[in-house]
Amino acid sequence: MLLQSKCSQPSVEVLMAIFLQILKAMIYIGGQDIVLSNLCCSNFLVFRMDQRTPSKNLVKLTNFSMACKANSSYADNTQTAIPVRYYAPEILKSRDQSNYSEAFDVYSFDVLM
Repeated sequence: MLLQSKCSQPSVEVLMAIFLQILKAMIYIGGQDIVLSNLCCSNFLVFRMDQRTPSKNLVKLTNFSMACKANSSYADNTQTAIPVRYYAPEILKSRDQSNYSEAFDVYSFDVLM
């Protein structure tokens, strides 16, 4: 809401600090051989926000409901609402969505930025 009203726009330094936290989380999760498959804005919670001191900001990644092992298929027979904006084109083209790798999350991160 604050960003939409333009009352409080984070500085470039604050945004960089936030994206570095997200990147560190992605590196950790990728190191565990896990693909999030659902990396989008709504899956981050802001716990602390400080416009003057970027290092005091704290964001956390949430919603691991679509996470899967790398190079596996997300086989869920129920229809899932997916954030198409964040999906890599090769995943959308694949009928069985069996191309999950950390490259998929990197694409989503680029869109997020």
